[in-house]
Amino acid sequence: MSIRRRSFLVAAATAAAIDPASVLDAQSKPNQGRDPLGVRDDFPIVSGHIFLNSAYIAPTPKAVVAASRAYLDGQSARPMQLGALMATNDDVRARFARIVNAAPDEIGLLYSTGEGESVIANGIGLS
Repeated sequence: MSIRRRSFLVAAATAAAIDPASVLDAQSKPNQGRDPLGVRDDFPIVSGHIFLNSAYIAPTPKAVVAASRAYLDGQSARPMQLGALMATNDDVRARFARIVNAAPDEIGLLYSTGEGESVIANGIGLS
């Protein structure tokens, strides 16, 4: 059987999105129907917009905005320390590795979702 990249991504996204427990939970709690994960307040822009292509352009959560501001404030006030930046990357890898039960050297940091899709698609031979 031959499978195309787009078909694979659609099937994988659909399978990941279907969680019967969360559907039942949202139905039993009417106030959570629009926010089953309880994260809408972290994304002020979603109060008036719906994002269907967040792999391309996604709303930015408040925590990311705050961290970005802190990073830029620091960058404008003192020279960038490459050692500290690499230590942060290593810390992120180690934390994520614990979440997915992997070794830190098995975790790669990429620039975008699209880059990650390409790595996976090329790695498993999708055309």
